[in-house]
Formats: sequence, structure tokens, C-alpha cells
Amino acid sequence: MIIPRWDLGLAAILCSLWLTPTLATGSDSWVQLGNRLKASSSTFVDIDASRHALSPSMAIGADIPFLTWSELNAQGISQVHVKYWKQNAWITLGGMLNVDPTHKAYDPVIVTSESIPYVGWIEVNKKGIPQLHVKHWTQGGWVSQGESLNDDLTKAAANPSMTVGFGRSYLTWTEADEKRVYQIHVKSLTENSWVKLGDSLNEDPVRDAIEPSISMVESTPYVAWCEKAANGSLQVYVKHWTGEAWIRDGESLNMDLSAHALSPSIASNGTIPYVAWVEFNEKGISQVHVKHWMNNTWVKNGGSLNVDPSHHALSPSLDFRGDTPYVAWAESDARGVTQIHVKYWTGSDWALEEQTLNLDVSKPALAPTLVVLEDRPYVAWKESDGAGLFSVVVKARQ
Repeated sequence: MIIPRWDLGLAAILCSLWLTPTLATGSDSWVQLGNRLKASSSTFVDIDASRHALSPSMAIGADIPFLTWSELNAQGISQVHVKYWKQNAWITLGGMLNVDPTHKAYDPVIVTSESIPYVGWIEVNKKGIPQLHVKHWTQGGWVSQGESLNDDLTKAAANPSMTVGFGRSYLTWTEADEKRVYQIHVKSLTENSWVKLGDSLNEDPVRDAIEPSISMVESTPYVAWCEKAANGSLQVYVKHWTGEAWIRDGESLNMDLSAHALSPSIASNGTIPYVAWVEFNEKGISQVHVKHWMNNTWVKNGGSLNVDPSHHALSPSLDFRGDTPYVAWAESDARGVTQIHVKYWTGSDWALEEQTLNLDVSKPALAPTLVVLEDRPYVAWKESDGAGLFSVVVKARQ
């Protein structure tokens, strides 16, 4: 995944959290679905071990969980794969999705529209420029949904996010402009063609914007993203589409306007948007926070979700179980190993579902993705095995 040039220092700091063993233990209210997932016998798994990896990604269609992820093949080329869960097994859906199997593909995201899975991802073209692609499943296999969706084919795309509402797919991503400043864009799929919705969503087009997350609120797409402010800190903003333009919802969501905020995840109970993100506190420790939109302002839901506020938290993923927001995230423990945690909002506070979901609490787990099927939450993430290689794990609430 492409990280804008000014963000490399933060990524390096967070990567250092993943290297030390731990002694924590989990419980049995979440059950593993099948074994660890791999597409092949390759010894390479899951190309992106960065803090905001979008591999894996899950979606629900026709009451079936779908899962996509990126994996290195025997030649070291990352490829996008999809499986679905049925009759107590993960079943491969077609072959790899790469437009060119000799070019690396990463950051896949998946949604379903009328039970049909759509997968978006980034793939490097012959000129080495990351392009945004989408395919959907037909009985004949994976079909490209148009060519590259980049706003400018000569500029690098990154950080895709997708949603579906009222039978229409929406796709957002960040892309460098001619001045190498990252801009947030959105397209909508209409009658087999992708139509751009308005201009760049950036608050200030001369400042980088990254990590967009998109969700439907009733029939309206909402996008949350991070953008570098005039003071140099990363701020979380939200805008929605009116049908003619993107309108900002309130001010920055940051708890502290001088602090860096990253990795927003936006979701809705149908009528109210909620956003989860991580933000560095005054001690430089990243905390998970959640706010929702009410009476034309962003209202916080309790305090930090961190199991231990003295430990870094990463990559929150937000979804709803009925009207109840659930959040999954990765958090380093006392020895520095990232554990997967889940909390839900009781109406007055955040309640912990599990002490940890990790298969092996001595191994780092990263990049959780949370979805809910009817009344059952599912969480997928990547976790290191005994050989130090990442593979995909999925658990569901019993």
C-alpha cells in the first residue's frame, strides 16, 4: 500500500510495536471459522503488514460471509483472492483477480450488491503506477468493472474503500495530483459505468488527504478521511453527497486539534453516522475514539476504547449489530504484541467482548475487519504464525 511521503515516520514508529511476545489469554465466546486462510502452498502470505492494511476485507451477501485478501505467490507477486464461507468451509471463488498476474496487487476491499460480490484493489501497471481496479463475480468468473478507475492514469492511487446502498456501489480512494498532493475522490457505479461524484473532497487541495472510509446513511454516501491541517497535524473530517456536491458535516472530529488522527472507519445504524479512529494523546499513545453525528455536531461516545490507555491502538473497524455499534481494533499489550479486541456501546460506556481474539497471544495480529450478519458479528484479521508469516484468521460471535 502507498503511504504518503510525510506519513512514513509514523508507520515506522507503529511497526516497532509488533515484535515482542506476550502472555495474555483469550476466551471461548468467539469461534474460529475454518483454518487459517491461504490461497496456495506459497510460503508468502499477506503482502501488507502495515498499520492500516485493508487486507483482509469482509462483506455479507445472501447471508454468506465473503472474504478477500492479498497474498504473495511463489514468485513474490502479490495477488488478490476471494473465498466465501458455506457448509463449514471456506470455498475459493474463482482464481486470483489481478488484471495482470505479473503485477503486484494489494489493499483489496469487498462489498456485495444484490448478493453479487464486488472487489476493488490497487494494482501496479507496466509503468509502475498504482491503479485502482474493480471486478464483480458472474457465473463465468471475475469480470472487470471498467478499466483503471484512477482520476488520472499517470498518478498513483491508494487506500480504496467501498460501500453499497439502494443497489448502487460507491468507491472512494486517495490519489496524488499533478503536485503530488493526495486528493480524496469518489465514484458511483451506474449501469456498468463509473461516474465521478463532484471534485476532490479535500478541505484544502494543497494538503495531503489519506485513508478514506465510505458508508451509507439512508440513501446518502458519507466519507470520513484524514487530512493534514495547517498546523501539520492529521485531522478527521466527514462529508456527505447532496446529489450535486460534497458538504462537510461539522468540524474536525479530533479530540485534540494539535494531535495526529488516523485510520477512520465510518458506519451507520441506518440513520446516524458513527466514526471510529485512532488519535495520539498528550503522551504520544494512540487511542481509539468514536463519535456520532447528532444535532449538527459530533458527539463522543465515551472515552478511549483502549483496553490499556498506556498501549498503542491501531486500525479500528466499525459496524452495527442492530442499533449497537461494535468496534474491533489491534492493540499492543504489555510486551508490545498486538492483540485483536472487540467492544460494543452499551448506551453509556464501551463493554469488552473479549480479552483477545488472537489464535496465539504470543504472535502479533493486525488489520481487523468487522462485519455483522443479522445478529452475529464476524472479525477477520491477519496473524503471524510460528514461522513469522502472516495468514488470515476469521472468528464469529457464538
